[in-house]
Amino acid sequence: CRRVGARLIIPAGALVDGHGKVATGSITAQMATLNPARRTLPGDYRASDSGQNAVEMLSYGALYARFLDSSGNPLNLKSGTTAEIRVPIPIEQLASAKPSIPMWSYDEKRGVWIEEGTATKQNTPQGPMYVGKTKHFSTLNMDVAGNDPAQATCVRFQLGASLSGWTNLIMRAYVSYGGTAVQVKETPLNGDQYHA
Repeated sequence: CRRVGARLIIPAGALVDGHGKVATGSITAQMATLNPARRTLPGDYRASDSGQNAVEMLSYGALYARFLDSSGNPLNLKSGTTAEIRVPIPIEQLASAKPSIPMWSYDEKRGVWIEEGTATKQNTPQGPMYVGKTKHFSTLNMDVAGNDPAQATCVRFQLGASLSGWTNLIMRAYVSYGGTAVQVKETPLNGDQYHA
């Protein structure tokens, strides 16, 4: 079984601390390839597109990246610098992958994804990937967005008496989009609406 992970290409001298000083010494890299067909991504797939419209997303792969200096302080890209990101397209979604796709980052404070660029589908030696540029590190996602009510489902769960003593229950759903893509979505079982 061949594993293909996300790639991140950072120019030399591009990592800086919070004061804009170029990082020196040892650097800790935290990076993960996120496959939405296997596990849920941060948030609930709500997003704000480039026109500030509220949309829902269908992910085609994501990458989490964080860098720390030797004292544990976060590092990011120097102003005016970009890093190339390459995210593998899940095999379950390859047939429906578009030639270009919006790129998003997760805003942890607001709990939504923010559209911030475009990635293109490229055949690389590691296989088909979406390739784009980022100006910062966080969770970065390749997604198509929309609000088609004909394709949306809203479900409300009500816990029966046999489960009323349980707390912190989470419902995980594997949602299929037209039989060509699967997303994993999670929601607490607390009576809130679940959008799929």
